[in-house]
Amino acid sequence: MPNPQHSSDKELRSDTVRTRATLIASAERLFAERGIEAVSLSEINKASHQRNKSAVHYHFQSRDGLLAAILEQHRTRIEAKRLVIIESSGDLGEMGIREATSALVWPTAEELHEGKSGEYYIRIMAQVYSNPSLSIHSWMAANPQLPTLRLGEVMARHIGDIPFRLLALRMRQLSNFMFGCLVDIVNQRRTTPGRLEAQVEDLISMMAAMLRAPIHPHTLLYMQDTDTEQSLEPSE
Repeated sequence: MPNPQHSSDKELRSDTVRTRATLIASAERLFAERGIEAVSLSEINKASHQRNKSAVHYHFQSRDGLLAAILEQHRTRIEAKRLVIIESSGDLGEMGIREATSALVWPTAEELHEGKSGEYYIRIMAQVYSNPSLSIHSWMAANPQLPTLRLGEVMARHIGDIPFRLLALRMRQLSNFMFGCLVDIVNQRRTTPGRLEAQVEDLISMMAAMLRAPIHPHTLLYMQDTDTEQSLEPSE
């Protein structure tokens, strides 16, 4: 005999999954179209046709929790593709800087094949990287992705001996550049013909060249001086 309680629990879980998916889809669209900080949680509830005004808080606790859920569903797919590339490449010690950059860029660019959701993700990440003050950066730093970290190590090896803070700055600016260019590619596709492959390959070439760019002596001196100043500051 079927257990009524079991059926009820299963229906409740299904409702929860559907509600979360609806909230994520609505928030993703609104964040991409209007801006992460310009959209209120009540607007997301309304766009999701939720009668419970606290639906976002109930399912995600906060705006950052909702944003993290949006990013995670894309990052999971992107990182899985990067891992396949890394594992098929063999020895990472032999991976060139353009190959590593390609492994970074293409899985992200391929989100554009995921319909509007992929485009929304690209637009949201362009906002995130252009605004370091967004609190979602703390979540991203606390949840690093191993395939991306491994590609970062390959890139760092090719860049050479530079201060760690400058390396971190270059990597962040590289991500900012990548998402900004992908947004531009999306906008171009609406009005002009063109092949995504050609545009992305050119983006990869530019990014690889940026990584190899020599460090200006003034930049290196500044970074060394500020590193020394920080090391002399008393610890709390």
